[in-house]
Amino acid sequence: MTTIILESKEVTSTVVVKAKYVCDRCGAEIPSHLYNVHDFTLTFERGTSYPDGGNGDGWHVNDMCQNCVMWLRNLLIANGVKVETFEWDY
Repeated sequence: MTTIILESKEVTSTVVVKAKYVCDRCGAEIPSHLYNVHDFTLTFERGTSYPDGGNGDGWHVNDMCQNCVMWLRNLLIANGVKVETFEWDY
């Protein structure tokens, strides 16, 4: 006959979680301020869409710092992609 002794110990620890966004390309922290806007999303989708449903797949990039967004913009322009600029005010 084998006797098994189980011991348990309660452990308490504190974990500090700092929510931040980092650039998917270079790893730099993307500053987040209450009134400053930094919004970047690049999305590609393909599939079928009907009034009652559809399906498809795709990919997207959400988080890039301003330096990497400008790098990507310049890369697109250098390769013949038309990049349109716009302004908004309200």
